[in-house]
Amino acid sequence: VKIKVEERNKKILNNIKEDEVIFKSKFDSEFSDKNKNETILTNFKNTCPIPEELILKVGCKVMLLVNLDVDIGL
Repeated sequence: VKIKVEERNKKILNNIKEDEVIFKSKFDSEFSDKNKNETILTNFKNTCPIPEELILKVGCKVMLLVNLDVDIGL
């Protein structure tokens, strides 16, 4: 299902005649054990609904998974 949604989103995004803006995610962990850090980060990346790279264009619709600022409607 996720692949179909991503394909549909990509098709809709390609129909928007604006320049792409690329946002790259940063995953970080602060455990002193490097192996534990890598394991936690790998598990988080595999289960996180946030892509490592997000491509947007002016005019595309975006659904927020978390309210950023309820007072201004985000």
